[in-house]
Order: sequence, then C-alpha cells, then structure tokens
Amino acid sequence: MIKNKKAQVMLLDVLFAIVLIILIFFLLFKVSETKMYAINSSKQINELESVGNLAFNKLTNNTLINCKVIDQKNNFLLKNCFYADSNINKQNLGLGSEYFCNFEIPGFNLNNNLCSDDYSDSNNFFAISFQVNTFGSKEILKSEYLANILNKETTIDLKNAKLVVWK
Repeated sequence: MIKNKKAQVMLLDVLFAIVLIILIFFLLFKVSETKMYAINSSKQINELESVGNLAFNKLTNNTLINCKVIDQKNNFLLKNCFYADSNINKQNLGLGSEYFCNFEIPGFNLNNNLCSDDYSDSNNFFAISFQVNTFGSKEILKSEYLANILNKETTIDLKNAKLVVWK
C-alpha cells in the first residue's frame, strides 16, 4: 500500500484525465463521422435530383418519345404527349447504366416502355408525378389538336403519369 496519499490522488487525477481525453476523442470522432455521412448523403441526393430532373426534361421534350402535330406544310413537337409506341428507355432519358427508372401512365398501355424497373427496394429515389396527353399514334392532325385546345370532344386524353429514377 502506498503511504503517500498525495501520490494516490495524483494517480487518480491522471487516470481520470486519461479517461476524459479518450471520451472526448470518441465524441469528436462520432461527431465528425455524422457530419461526413450527412455531407455524402446530401451529395447523393443532389446528384439524384439533378439526374431525375434531366430525365424528366428528356422524357417530356423528346422527338423519339413525344407526339407530333402535323398539317400540310409543317409539323411540330407536342411536348408531354405520349402514344402507344413511345420509345421509352434509359438511353432516351439520358440515364447511365448505373441508374434505374420506372415510368408509368395508369390506364394507358405503353408497348415500348423499357423503363419499368421495380423501385420498392430503393431508399433514395427521385419521383415526380405530372399530367400528360395520350394519343393513339405519333402524328396528330392539326384539326384534332385544335379541337383538343378548344375543349371539344377529341381522342387526346389527359392522364396522370409518374417517373421514378434511382441509383
């Protein structure tokens, strides 16, 4: 047994200081780890949002996917209009091979929709719901389009669609 009580108190002080320093070290480590995780998650979410917005823009404004209004002299792209044979795939949406997509228009059959992956297992994804026009073929006569604008009975239908993109 140590006869000097001052030595005992100093030893306990040193041990207490060492334990306190170790606890502070682990606390700082956990705080920095949490901040790094938040920064990485934020980067992934921003990247996914950018890619998703790009895919949405390419989906709704693409000559390979959307309908055309035609007359005797001209034709123009009708944005946000889909027909049964719209060619929807990752390449036309500007998505790389590491991304997955799901596009659907409930109540409308898309024959060439290669963007039909299952996203139920994904934790991070970009999703957007929007309204689209649907038509039976790629080309819409100008008279049919004008009838649609004037709210007359027409074969152009307004439906809800959903696009989901994830990595």
